[in-house]
Amino acid sequence: MFNKAFVTGCDTTTEWMLPWFTKRYKQFNKLPIIFANFGISKEAMEYVDKHYDLIMDMTVVIDKGWFKKPKSMIRAAKFSSNTCWIDTCLLYTSDAAAE
Repeated sequence: MFNKAFVTGCDTTTEWMLPWFTKRYKQFNKLPIIFANFGISKEAMEYVDKHYDLIMDMTVVIDKGWFKKPKSMIRAAKFSSNTCWIDTCLLYTSDAAAE
């Protein structure tokens, strides 16, 4: 069990952001990160397998879209005492815009 961890997740619609997000997360953060799989491709799962500390299969959850996030937080509480959701989004700063 982790003392503190972040949780993120996505499906095939936003999986393209995972490499950028993961690189930036690990560049600035050493806390474990749990991945909620909302339905990603086989290739993305291979990437997640290598870069994330724990993977939760949320594909079996009946809810759709955003409504899977709260359920993933509840499930993540089994693995971490303190958990915070972080979206896999692109953040633009002056240095990121140059890449």
